[in-house]
Amino acid sequence: SMEAIRLFRNTAKQVHDYPDLFYDSHLATAGESSFHLDQEKVWLKGWLPVLVELASVMSRCMLDVRTRGLTVMFEIIKTYGGKLLPNWWNDLFALIFRIFDPSKLPEMVEKCEWMTTTCNHALYALIDVFTQYFNLLASSQFQQVLDQLVWCVQQENEQLAVSGTNCLENLVIYNGALFSAHFWDTTIEYIWKIYNFTQPTELVSLLEDALSVGDEKVGLVKEKSTKESSDVETEEIPTPIANAQFFNPENSPDKDSLSTDTDSNQSLNLDDINDFTLIEEDHNLINDATTVPVVQSVVTTVSLSSGDIGDLPVIRIEKRVDTIADTKQQKIHRFIVVQLELIRAIDHILFYPTTTKYENDFILNLYLNRTNANVPPKLDPRGMFSKLSTPQLLSLNECLTKSHQSSNQILALERGLSENENKNRYFTFQRSLLIETETSSIATGFRILFHLLFSSETQTMQPYIEKTLSSLAESALKTFLLLHDSSTIEPWTSVILLYLYYLTHVSQITLFKRLLSAVYPLLIKVLRHVPLYTSHNLFYNLSLLFEKIGIEYAI
Repeated sequence: SMEAIRLFRNTAKQVHDYPDLFYDSHLATAGESSFHLDQEKVWLKGWLPVLVELASVMSRCMLDVRTRGLTVMFEIIKTYGGKLLPNWWNDLFALIFRIFDPSKLPEMVEKCEWMTTTCNHALYALIDVFTQYFNLLASSQFQQVLDQLVWCVQQENEQLAVSGTNCLENLVIYNGALFSAHFWDTTIEYIWKIYNFTQPTELVSLLEDALSVGDEKVGLVKEKSTKESSDVETEEIPTPIANAQFFNPENSPDKDSLSTDTDSNQSLNLDDINDFTLIEEDHNLINDATTVPVVQSVVTTVSLSSGDIGDLPVIRIEKRVDTIADTKQQKIHRFIVVQLELIRAIDHILFYPTTTKYENDFILNLYLNRTNANVPPKLDPRGMFSKLSTPQLLSLNECLTKSHQSSNQILALERGLSENENKNRYFTFQRSLLIETETSSIATGFRILFHLLFSSETQTMQPYIEKTLSSLAESALKTFLLLHDSSTIEPWTSVILLYLYYLTHVSQITLFKRLLSAVYPLLIKVLRHVPLYTSHNLFYNLSLLFEKIGIEYAI
């Protein structure tokens, strides 16, 4: 296979160097129409067979061969793509998109492995090709490429989903300067598609269910003891089911005495069941991970046995139920990770990747480098902020705000849970990601709104922008005042520092006073809040703001 790939690479060079070998000699002097026919023969008999057979080798071989085949195929496209006619690119992209088609998977390759390796590699190479020939391909392939990126996000593969978001970021950063207004509208539409798809609504439902249950255990099974001397107590089954410890008949020394047929054994008395949900076995539900609530115990058969088992209730639950819980948990985690990547992508697209980090470090170090306190915020010309219209920027800000509110809601619900197994099992491991989503989204929103106010081109929409900014600032300060956990105070301090820095550098006096009036009482409370956490940087930035207040109000 490796030798075949090498020969295909050499063949592509020969097709490029000697296209006349594919011409029909008897049509050589027949005029312009024959020339077009000869050009098509170069594609049909030269380029297309090379690319199709390369794809065929990839579809039948192991990982190292697939990787080498992909590398050579895209190397051929990048090297000789300038010689391809526009209509040939349609066939070529149809061939590339087949790589992502699950129905074309080789029998010996698992879907997960294919997506993690081959699809992931092909996705980045596809963006490189599209960027290299953007002017040639934009009009015909732009939406198809975005469709492919969204498809990757929607797959049950975290790495491929994250790569889809990263490739969207790369596509826009590399080519955004050439986008028309229509292209920007389309891009924002697809950003909203990714956001809507990755909303962790199931996690909200799980938290609300856990709060409604309170400290009670879901799936508690009790049986009245028939022997007063028995020291065996029925075991409580905690929720969620992934944490449950169940008696396994297969491990019993007398497993032959156990039966899964409730008709031939002692019937389960429903009066003896407290807070327990019995769900009838349904293979369709088992195969659909989205239809079975995780907070319930899914039981196929419940029966009681006698003899050596004593009074212990025997509960048979098939392993595939645990798989359902894990699948749902993985889905929630994937959605949270991808949405965080989307937030980062929006920030990087608008303000350029390194600029945001530099500005954050600059603000954090103001306390140490006080001579920089008068340096105003600036836009990096490499970012795409100036390329978008005000409505487009406000649409992205709305997406960020919704993401912030969603994460804030989940964390508020999570804080309402008691310290129990539910919280430890399902929510704590997502907490750091949600905090980063919550703070990153609102920080990028602050940057967008302040830079819109600093711009002279947004006069007509300034009242709406002011109102949106004041509402966002009020929400941020109220959240900050409620924090008591160091793991959340530190990232939120960075957000408040960013807001104070931008607010302090509002040069229009009337605008400054309007923005200040909406949050002044909260700033006083923050001032009282600061010494509790010895945040010298935050205290210093607050002092800069109050110095400006004194100057502007002649205090």
